[in-house]
Amino acid sequence: MYHMDNVSVPRHVTRLRWRPMNTAAPDGRQLASVPGAEVRGNLNVLGYFSAELCIGTPQRRFDMIVDTGSTHAVLPCADCTRCGQHRYSNDSETRYNEDASSTSQAVPCTQPPPGMKRCDTCERNRCGYQISYYEGSVAKGRLVRDVVWFGATTGGSQHVHVRRPVQTSFGCQTRETGMIFDQVADGIVGLAPSDVPSATLFDYLQRETGCPDVFSLCLGDDVGAMVLGGQIRRRLEKSLQWIKYDPGDSSFKVDLLDISFMGERLNIRRALYRDTIVDSGTGFTYVPPEAYRVLSDRFRTRCPWGSCQERVVRGRGKSDICYMLDDAEVGQMGVMTLHFANGVALDLSPRQYTHEDTAGVHCFTLRDNDTPGVALGSSVMRGHEVIFDRANRRLAFVKADCTAAYMGDLDGALEGGFSLNGCASPDPIVSIRAGE
Repeated sequence: MYHMDNVSVPRHVTRLRWRPMNTAAPDGRQLASVPGAEVRGNLNVLGYFSAELCIGTPQRRFDMIVDTGSTHAVLPCADCTRCGQHRYSNDSETRYNEDASSTSQAVPCTQPPPGMKRCDTCERNRCGYQISYYEGSVAKGRLVRDVVWFGATTGGSQHVHVRRPVQTSFGCQTRETGMIFDQVADGIVGLAPSDVPSATLFDYLQRETGCPDVFSLCLGDDVGAMVLGGQIRRRLEKSLQWIKYDPGDSSFKVDLLDISFMGERLNIRRALYRDTIVDSGTGFTYVPPEAYRVLSDRFRTRCPWGSCQERVVRGRGKSDICYMLDDAEVGQMGVMTLHFANGVALDLSPRQYTHEDTAGVHCFTLRDNDTPGVALGSSVMRGHEVIFDRANRRLAFVKADCTAAYMGDLDGALEGGFSLNGCASPDPIVSIRAGE
């Protein structure tokens, strides 16, 4: 079954908006696990990119974080007594109500969804789940089956918007703690890979439509774009530098060998970079303590404008290294390079390893992970379209104008495909600044 609306812009592109967190960022990226939890993920501590998602019949709109570090889609239930307000306001209508959707179904304990060996809990034959997130948040609830509406574009230059309903399963939360309780988004859409049939929304779409097992994310400073199930454009195939990711892991885990900053390699032990993941749900980038000491020291002491102390902004958190700078001075800072296996190098501009905390105040966007391992967050992804080729277990970074991709003015790396924005009446495309 398809539904069509005539629109003037491509609708296979998911439009993403950057949102700040409500709460202050913790100083460290703390790993947390919950006994019995089969799914783990992460939430960022700087902000996140979210997409509008339509669920159910009649359809209801929800604002969902796009997260390559977790696998399930989750959002609060209408009957949740310990869930956050979300959406900047206390609007109970933004919660999912399975009784109000004619296409909703309960998930019995004997039939857990793909990727879940068994239900974490079972109450009244309803399959329950519990998810722990790296920074300490916990989400609990029950699984539900319902229609998710995906968008696509057909008709060539006529841009006919096709809405494709796909029966999926997702988490309906009855309890939230930590940062997931405080976030302004309604929920999370996980996109992490899996070697077994999994339950991400993209997995359901891919199985239903047979679309290519590829998606891309393009993140700008305050807006972005995502395409699900597109075909890699032929003109790009020979120029892409592919980075393999670990096929046996439930995350996009890549082989990072070393980091260069301001023209010099760190030359720390390669083993400390193990478990490097590419994670859109984390805003900062987290590196091992040994790497952080060298990187932060160079950021503190090697300033192109002269004495670093002249521009230091004090009174920030213990992990924040901030300077008072204008845009031209930010651009004068050195390049950071990530060195991956097979000779692939990713250059990061100062605008990718710093962020503007307040007007004229730019801070280091790297953090101490406290343990070995690296999380390459959305700060590193900015200014690139990142192609996640799950069929061949590889990814690639392509420089791109992600604001133009959001506006529909840029042909991205993928041709065709689907979006999460499958709502019946698309909102007008407007420029949105961070925090609006």
